Amino acid sequence: MNARHAFIAGGVALLTACGSATDAITFTAPAAFHAKASIGPFMQMWESAPRNVIILMSLPTALDLDKAMDQADLKGARVEKSERIKICGSQPAIFALVQGETNAGSDSSRPSDVEFLATNVKGKTYMAMYARPLHAAADHAAEAAIRNLCPK
Repeated sequence: MNARHAFIAGGVALLTACGSATDAITFTAPAAFHAKASIGPFMQMWESAPRNVIILMSLPTALDLDKAMDQADLKGARVEKSERIKICGSQPAIFALVQGETNAGSDSSRPSDVEFLATNVKGKTYMAMYARPLHAAADHAAEAAIRNLCPK
């Protein structure tokens, strides 16, 4: 773990009693997804069959959106597409389509297609990822959900 990751992890640990992963945003996982895990107030995970996962993370500080993807746990990631977009009307965000290894909740990593979105709201960075097995058809409700990290 490099120094920047250690600093962020330490900051997250100190702030675990403050707020929740959705304290400044609205977010609803699609009905087909069920809650799988929650790590303090800064990360939530949902899962649906077959091996589709949505992860929502809240970082305690606003990051440069162009560097936000560095905080995601994607091994050997290959960015297929990255662009600045607007969500929820006028909220700036960065969106990326990535192929890489994920291990969302499992012991072994697997090749995955990942849709990644990050936005800054009220001094925090919110990141949402939708991962599915490599080349599997996308769940349109999951794609829509990660694009709706709207400020409250």
